[in-house]
Amino acid sequence: MGEATSIFTLYGATLTLDSAEFRTQMMGAQGSGWEELGASAAELEATRSFLSTRAMTIFGGTNDVQFNIKAKRVLGLPD
Repeated sequence: MGEATSIFTLYGATLTLDSAEFRTQMMGAQGSGWEELGASAAELEATRSFLSTRAMTIFGGTNDVQFNIKAKRVLGLPD
């Protein structure tokens, strides 16, 4: 069960990161809202989501580090 959980954790983080980036790109310039500039609630949410997903990869370890950990522990690959 631990191996599957590890893989799904990495996949979930990557999916969240990609979806926030995609939403921001689809909104164009409106995907970078800021309170002082009078952005709407949707614009602010897109910006906050985009920025918080970047932070998630830092506190969980970068995705590259997570890939290496999974390769060693789950797949048993050498260093």
